[in-house]
Amino acid sequence: MVSVAEIVKYFTTDPLKILYLLGGSGGVWFWVEKFLDRVNIQATMISCICEVTPGTADKLRATCCFGAVNIGKHPTSLKSELECVGYYNKSAQKKVCKLTIVDSDRSLPPHATKVFTAKGDVEKPFPYWLYKSFSICPT
Repeated sequence: MVSVAEIVKYFTTDPLKILYLLGGSGGVWFWVEKFLDRVNIQATMISCICEVTPGTADKLRATCCFGAVNIGKHPTSLKSELECVGYYNKSAQKKVCKLTIVDSDRSLPPHATKVFTAKGDVEKPFPYWLYKSFSICPT
């Protein structure tokens, strides 16, 4: 074990080593603060209504309502398109579809819930997809 006298002797022989200690810890704190200050969005699907698209037999028009919260410190906004990934059938076929956010105001202030609507044409089995995951990206 290192004694206190050895630690004091280490820094008194070369006082610039204190700068290394402080600069190194400041560098670590910089990256920790960057990690804690990142944009973090939590979204919950409130409802999803699927209607038959006129003129097509294999497509549905999905209208999904989401509630999103910006948990970060700074305001952000959402991209106009979100992606839904799910699995269909027992064979676990991966299905992907894109929905467009129809609300003109996509801004998210910090720590405030905002409701937005996304619409898009999806395949017929969309309501029966298992493990739907929605990817919502900030701008």
